[in-house]
Amino acid sequence: MQKILFLFIMCFTTYSFAARILPEGVFTTLDSYTPPVIRLDGKDFQTSAAFQIRDAQNRLIAPQRVPTDVPVWIQVEPSRQDLIWRAWILSPEEVEYLKSIGRIKEPRSSFFGLECLFVQC
Repeated sequence: MQKILFLFIMCFTTYSFAARILPEGVFTTLDSYTPPVIRLDGKDFQTSAAFQIRDAQNRLIAPQRVPTDVPVWIQVEPSRQDLIWRAWILSPEEVEYLKSIGRIKEPRSSFFGLECLFVQC
């Protein structure tokens, strides 16, 4: 009986543990992705050899199935600051949540945008 109760509780509480924790990164819009180039906010960037992109359910997406014009959270390669390493497609709820906790700032001039990933601003 205890095992059944434990399984029942785990089945209904698993969703609460499924929230994504996004690392330090930048919010932007993914315009297109054609390996090894990713277009973010109208500018082309190179991706690393280990580039991964995940959908709103945190599943890996094949390069051919990457949608366009979607909000994403990106992270640069730790060892080379000029390569995009990982990207997460955000749901509208995640975008609102990230805005509410201050991780997404209102757009500023382009100098403080994506360029600050690759140079000290």
